[in-house]
Amino acid sequence: MKRRKVIIVISLLAVIIVLSYLGMMGLMGMRPQPPKSAAVDLKRHVKVEKVKYSTVDSKVDASGRVVAGNEVALVAEVSGRLQKGDIVLRKGVSFQKGDMLGVVYKDEFELALKARKSRFLKIVSNLLPDLKIDYPKSYNTFVQFFNSIEMNATLPPMPEIKDNQLKVFLASRDFLNEYYNVLKDEKTLSRYTLYAPFNGVFTQVNSEVGSYVNPGAQLAKMIRTDRMEIEIPVISTFSHWIKRGDKVRLYSKEHHQEYMATVIYKSVFVDKGTQSQSIFAKITDKNAAPLLAGEYLDAQFFGKQIDEVMEIPRNAVFNFNEVFVVENDRLKKQVIEIVKQNDKTVLIRGLAEDTNLVIQALINARENMPVKMLFK
Repeated sequence: MKRRKVIIVISLLAVIIVLSYLGMMGLMGMRPQPPKSAAVDLKRHVKVEKVKYSTVDSKVDASGRVVAGNEVALVAEVSGRLQKGDIVLRKGVSFQKGDMLGVVYKDEFELALKARKSRFLKIVSNLLPDLKIDYPKSYNTFVQFFNSIEMNATLPPMPEIKDNQLKVFLASRDFLNEYYNVLKDEKTLSRYTLYAPFNGVFTQVNSEVGSYVNPGAQLAKMIRTDRMEIEIPVISTFSHWIKRGDKVRLYSKEHHQEYMATVIYKSVFVDKGTQSQSIFAKITDKNAAPLLAGEYLDAQFFGKQIDEVMEIPRNAVFNFNEVFVVENDRLKKQVIEIVKQNDKTVLIRGLAEDTNLVIQALINARENMPVKMLFK
């Protein structure tokens, strides 16, 4: 009896559950269906450009520092007390070519030179009677030579001696030896006066007027200001495009002024720290604003022209020499030839003209990905 009651209760519960499920499904079927959303276009937009080859100037951008055309030391060649010249010996003072920068006391040496020259005059005067008798053809020449000798001027050129016997005669009378001794002393006297070899300015002064100097003493340092150059370090991968004689455009941010220069030489080594090669250019603009040694200028080398290349952004290249192109609205990889790399662009070859070349960096892109083209 109990068993029958349990079976009846379970059966009723099962019927109730089934009816409830069927009622719920019926109610859900009566609920209106939400509208279907439109299909989303999942194609990626990429910037492309038609491949066109042309002739491109291989420009190189860099910056450099203005340097003087010459930087030399003013050195004493004789000993004595330093005297004032036409220019004050002081750092920063400028001068012109030919200005007397200073004088080493020379009065005593001048007197000694005049004494030696007078002895030489005596030798020549003693020669004249013998020359008139033994070498009459040379007599008038030596008389003119004797008369042209002045105590406060340099010796005139020695008469030409073609006769070997005359040469022996002059040597035996000490004429040749004393003539060259006087010339040597005149050269030494010229070293007592210091003249400016170019237009310039003192960058360092080591000796004051009145101090005693010795041969080899460095009196000052000076730089040339009428011929300015610029030293431009260029990365070695770019420097081989630059040749002697190439034109350089320079720009001063301080003066808002452009200058033109010409490459005069390149260093024959690469700096091990910066891996750059120094390019030296001569500034050729005569009427441009004056430049000071030590100023920095931006430089652009025109370099040479490269035929049949296309310039694209560097970030469009991946895996060293691959780019994406678009064929039938899908990405395809292509290998290119890189002719030259610039800071932000590269010059390439190797693609057929009119190919749709992707000119932007693509993240998480893959071959055969569907894309839409945005032409530049």
